[in-house]
Parts: sequence; structure tokens; C-alpha cells
Amino acid sequence: MRALVVMRNAPTPTTGANMRNLALLRALCAVSAVSLLIIADDPAHETTLAQPAAGLLAELRVVAATPPSRKRLYQLAGLLLDRPSMVWRNSSAEAARALRDLLARRAFDLVYFEGIAVTGSAPRGGPALVIDEHNLEWELLERSAQRAESALRRLQNDRESHALKRYELAMLGRADLVIVTSEREREALRALLPQRRVTVVPNGVDIERFAPDAPTMPAGAEPEIAGRVVFTGSMDYHPNEQAARFFAEQCWPLIRAARPDATWTIVGANPPASVARLADEANGIIVTGSVPDTRPYIARAQVAIAPLLVGGGTRLKILEALAMGKAMVSTSLGAEGLDLVADEHLLIADEPSAFAQATLRALDTADLRTRLGAAGREAVVRQYSWERSGRALREALALLRR
Repeated sequence: MRALVVMRNAPTPTTGANMRNLALLRALCAVSAVSLLIIADDPAHETTLAQPAAGLLAELRVVAATPPSRKRLYQLAGLLLDRPSMVWRNSSAEAARALRDLLARRAFDLVYFEGIAVTGSAPRGGPALVIDEHNLEWELLERSAQRAESALRRLQNDRESHALKRYELAMLGRADLVIVTSEREREALRALLPQRRVTVVPNGVDIERFAPDAPTMPAGAEPEIAGRVVFTGSMDYHPNEQAARFFAEQCWPLIRAARPDATWTIVGANPPASVARLADEANGIIVTGSVPDTRPYIARAQVAIAPLLVGGGTRLKILEALAMGKAMVSTSLGAEGLDLVADEHLLIADEPSAFAQATLRALDTADLRTRLGAAGREAVVRQYSWERSGRALREALALLRR
């Protein structure tokens, strides 16, 4: 089998989306000759990042996306013309030419698009069309609009979600196979596109690397710190930024009032000013920015949190913390789509006071932390390894070819 894969940025073990892309690319390369087309803001930088994966590939090409400087222009055009700016700004004439050239030069069995944002140049006819939906993007924008903190952002997200839903459903309606991360999303698409083949390839985690006693843990990693809470994720992703501010403003004061020794580490790349200014040594808050390895920060914490108010797909941050045997406190939305049971694998709370109380309960109760950590680790090993996800992808593609 020969596959052409189209991605936004290089597959690297950094963001959740990139980790999924890397894991599934490896699974695909095990059974197929893969040509990878990367659409990037900085092609030279992304070419360097892609080199560890290059040895798996039959061919690698990196092309420029539409310049980031035009992002606001596309957002404005999306508002005025009711078209999805996400697709516009993640496409380019160079990307379209490269895709046409690759399809003309090689006989591919399938074209695999990582996310709806890079489908702007998807061919009609020809190889089987596969789209991997990290989120139902229109749903994520609908939720963002409901939680928007300004009228302009609310209008922008609402208009974009309507335009994107039309585009997304039309594109998915053309696909020979649609991949989603959870059964909830599969059922949602089945109701809207009953004739499409939709399969679940869950998000996962490297269960050997993210383990309580992983031999690859950096030397000198500190032991668990009493009262330590951790939140991980790319901080330039708006749902993570919003979650950090929600926890800081509405939950952390309640926790510190009860546990003055409690500390909280916010771990993630590119924190915007709204997150960076949360750092407060006197109040026990540490903002790390980008780190080479999140595992030591998770290992030091007694409790991991996912106080998300907006989101889609499923959250790798929850799987990673559970894989390391940590007690997890999440909102209902944060744990959405994962086959986990409240009070068995993690604690669920949505209102600020309830979320604070759940966090305190976990901090104060060693037996509870041990029980949740063990059950969470077992659930992740059983259901959410990248090996299992890769097997699900290969099985779905094998059925596609019959």
C-alpha cells in the first residue's frame, strides 16, 4: 500500500495533536510506503523537526502555509463572507501545487489528511480519501462561542463555527473514511452523515515512557512534593489558557485558604501574558513555559488537574497523568470521550467550589490518591496505549481496501 499523508506542521512529541500525528504516522509506515506533505509557517524549521520521522518515509516534502501575518485578514474575511478562515489560513497555493504534483507522480492508494484544516486542496476522485478529526472543529468553536469573554470573540467564533460546520460536513461527506477520537464523536457524525464510514482511533500515550517508574525519567528528577498540583498543556491553545485562568481565579484561592502549603505548577509552551502573570511565588504558583520533558513535573505533583471549560476530542494530558499513576481531577468536559469512571479512575467536578474541594480531597487523602492512581494507570494501559491506537488505524485502513 502507498499512502500520501498531509499534515499541518511536523509530527513531533510536543503538542497533543503532534503526538497523535507521530504515533499514527509510525503505525501507517509499518504497513505502507508513506509520502508526507507538511504545510508549515516556517518550512525550514519544520523540516528540521521532521528529520527524526524522515527515516520512516518514502518521501518528505515541506511547503509554506499562508503567512501568519494574514491571520487577522482571514478572520475578518470569515466574518464578512461566512467562510471558514481555519481552512483558508492553513492552505496556500504552494501547498496545492505540491499536492497536485505528488498525486501526478505516484499512484497512491489513499490520501490521509490530518485534520479538517489542511483539506483545502483535497482532490476529487482518485485515491481513497481519509480524514482524521482530532476534534469536531465546528463543535469546538460552538463551545468557545458560548464561553467567549467578549462580544467580538463570541461573534467571530459563532460565525466561524457555522461556516466551518457546512464545510466540515461537506468534506467529511466526501471522505471514504472518517477517523474520530471517541465513540461520542462517532455517534454525533453518524447522526449527521449516516452513509459515511466513521471509525474510532482513540488518543493514546506511550505507556512505557509515561509510567511511575519509567527508566527514561531524567536523572535527578525530584520526588513527589506534598501539596503540589500540576496542569500541563500548550498554553497558547485558548482552552488551556482559559482553564488556567479559571482555576487561578475561582479555585486556587479556596485551596490556598485550606492548604497554605499548596503549590501549583503550570507547565506548557508559549504562555500568553494572561497565564505568565499568574506566576506568584508568595501564592504558590509557578509558570514554567516550555520544558523539554513534562514527566518530572507530573512526577513531583500529588494531583494533576484538567479544569477545562471548552474542548473537543479527548485530552492527552489526562491520559499522561493517569499513566504515571497520578490522582486526576477534571471537569466533565475535560474527561469527555474517555472511557473512565468518576470516583474510580478520577474525580469529576464542574463548579469552582466543587473543583477546589475535589482537589483538596485528593491532596489530603493518601489512600484516595493511591487508589485513583492505580486504577487510572490500569485503565490507560488496557485502553489507551499508542500501540492499541495504531492497531485500530491499521484495521480501519485494511477494511477500507476491501
